[in-house]
Amino acid sequence: MNEPIRKSPRTRAIHAAALRRPALLAAALLALGAAASVALPGGRADAQIAVAGGAPGTAANAPQVPVATVGRDRFAQSESWDGTLQAVRQATIGAQAQGRIVKLHVQAGDGVKAGQVLAEIDAREANLAVSRDRAQLGESQATLAEARAAYERSRELHEKGFISKAALEQAAAALKVAEARQSQAQAGIGLSSVASEHTIVRAPWDGVVTAVPVQVGDLATPGRPLFELHAPDKLRAVAFLPNSRVAEAAGAPRAWVRLDAAGRTTQLESTQIVAIPSADPASGTTEVRVELPGGAGAGPDWVPGRHVRVAFDTAGAQQALVVPAASLLVRGELVGVYVATDSGFVLRAVRVGQRSGDSVEILSGLREGERIALDPVRAGLKGAMPAAR
Repeated sequence: MNEPIRKSPRTRAIHAAALRRPALLAAALLALGAAASVALPGGRADAQIAVAGGAPGTAANAPQVPVATVGRDRFAQSESWDGTLQAVRQATIGAQAQGRIVKLHVQAGDGVKAGQVLAEIDAREANLAVSRDRAQLGESQATLAEARAAYERSRELHEKGFISKAALEQAAAALKVAEARQSQAQAGIGLSSVASEHTIVRAPWDGVVTAVPVQVGDLATPGRPLFELHAPDKLRAVAFLPNSRVAEAAGAPRAWVRLDAAGRTTQLESTQIVAIPSADPASGTTEVRVELPGGAGAGPDWVPGRHVRVAFDTAGAQQALVVPAASLLVRGELVGVYVATDSGFVLRAVRVGQRSGDSVEILSGLREGERIALDPVRAGLKGAMPAAR
């Protein structure tokens, strides 16, 4: 006859709790930090629940997660401020001719090339002005030809003594008036031709249409905005700092611009920091610009108007406990890391400090020498184990 299995008081307490309320079993195991075999109601004693990674997997298919050892390193201190992204090259394209908008070729978000047609304005009035000026030019040319011929006749008659010098001077003055009127008519037709060309609105350079505040049928008047355009190849982050912090930020060796979007964080580094030499007397702040190296290449989320966080590295640096930013698991306001153990990974909450580049300062929750998962998503899978070093 087999002897009964002897259970420790700890195991008996877990077993009794499972019999009363099976749903509390997982929570109890998480608190104890172990896995146990428990005989559940129905006579089965083969149910097993594991913590820190779910049900144990086999050695063959268990996810192998790379780990890193927590250590101390020189960590540059930084101050961060709220900012916004701004296009270095942007423009508001206004109407230069008056008339109804008859066609829009682009909408907000469209990419355009230099010289591409953006809109067309009713050109009938402008075309009539061109026809009128051409008629005036023809009239002035005929008047000039008549005045020139009259002057030649007067000069010949004056040489023969048939007319006085005053009559010759009068003919010369009439010729000059005719020449001036022809020049005026030529300028008029040039002006009307340019005005006719302004009924076709074109893009001044390659860019992206940001806004189109008009519709087909609206009246375009000189100066009315029709399109807003920006070049996506060059962006900058703009932050307004208190006047007392501007000098330190402007003298920082580098700055970091961090953008949180779509559940992920991207960051760009820059060494081009410019403080505008003018302060706002109402808010007591100064505009500081951080030029970004190729905003378009940073991803589709880097567009003008997005809110970012701008951090300026100060001159000093100190030893701090740091981990790679990719190892952090962020869920709302909670931040944690998966710590490697002999049986898998354990999720542990940590308190983070400042961020510099790809490193994050750890204020509490970890000790030097512990190993953490570099891929927190895979570390949370069932049976995940630290990869062999």
